[in-house]
Amino acid sequence: MDTFLIGQVAFWWAQYSIKPAVIVDKLIEIAVDILVPPRQTNQNSGSAHGWFMSRWNSLDRAAEKTQRELEIRNDLRRWDRDNPEMRHEIIVRTIVSGMVSVIATNVYISFCRRIRGNDSRGGRYH
Repeated sequence: MDTFLIGQVAFWWAQYSIKPAVIVDKLIEIAVDILVPPRQTNQNSGSAHGWFMSRWNSLDRAAEKTQRELEIRNDLRRWDRDNPEMRHEIIVRTIVSGMVSVIATNVYISFCRRIRGNDSRGGRYH
């Protein structure tokens, strides 16, 4: 019973306290880094031409990353418009709250095992 309550309290606390925009921004940043790999230059970086090409590739990659980020954000806006009952913020809140609930429950169970000692009941405490 107490593990159920711990899980529920953790879920609802996380539901109301997390900032989905921060999480979505970080996930977009990770996705863009994966989708736009760094460019390799075969030029000698010591020469003026090699320096120019490395800077050019850096600018080109930055532009491609920005374009990809805008595409992802447009896809999220389209999702929110097409599915108003299941906006991406709600999905993020629910998934993160579920993860927090599982972590809090497991920490509580582990804490109870340490306090009560390792018994043979299989790990479930009521």
